[in-house]
Amino acid sequence: MLNRPDESNEQIMARALLVAQDTIRRANKQIDFLTPKAEYAEEVLLSETCLTTRQIAKELGMTAQALNRLLEAHRIQFNQSGQWMLYREYADKGLAQNRTFPYRDSKGRAKTQTHMVWTERGKLFIHTMVRQWKQEQAADLFTLESNTETLILNTHISYEEII
Repeated sequence: MLNRPDESNEQIMARALLVAQDTIRRANKQIDFLTPKAEYAEEVLLSETCLTTRQIAKELGMTAQALNRLLEAHRIQFNQSGQWMLYREYADKGLAQNRTFPYRDSKGRAKTQTHMVWTERGKLFIHTMVRQWKQEQAADLFTLESNTETLILNTHISYEEII
């Protein structure tokens, strides 16, 4: 805000007050717009609802097996004794939980099986990571295509050179 030479201190203060009020009005409007979204996001991320790998994979357009292999390849999870588990650096981030399900084996004995399920926070994490990996893969593919094109151009041998 520039001062005008013909303005009194009171006029300068009045203009500054109008600018401040307008800034506050715009900030409040943005807060009003974002508050419901923030409340929804927090409610979803704190939800106790969990999803299977198959549910998340379907949202991503892949199979559960492909998603499990992808998460394993990126050292987010590993399989031990038939159960998927998170590596230590992800285990305490609230991304997944273990659920135990009772069942009866072929001889009628009571058994339990533990499965890892993903929290809403885990779902968001997976979606974010898969999107990032796809971007990196596209960049790598572009680099590979560029390098291949350069290699082809550099190795072009004329018919005369062969003879």
